Amino acid sequence: MSISVNREGNLDGTIDLTISIATTDFFNTYWEKAIKDTNVKIFKENSCFKKSQIEDVLKELEAIKNWALQNLMERELEYMQERIKNLIESIPEAFDKDDTVLYIY
Repeated sequence: MSISVNREGNLDGTIDLTISIATTDFFNTYWEKAIKDTNVKIFKENSCFKKSQIEDVLKELEAIKNWALQNLMERELEYMQERIKNLIESIPEAFDKDDTVLYIY
């Protein structure tokens, strides 16, 4: 299993875009600790955010990236940095409409 950012943009409410965050194990071990330690409010499992919140979400991802640089090494650091880079690049493009909502699960 994995945790991802999802856009439920199909007419029937199904997912039409997925941006991978991490495997469930990796997310629970490292992302959850980073989210807690950096006091992230929006970018966490079972949450959602709108286009108006992009700036705050990107700031939270930068805080998580800085946490990773200070707390992870080698493969774990490289994996998390790659995912964060992809998220920072992909999230703004995921808002194809003004009323789009992205969900994290």
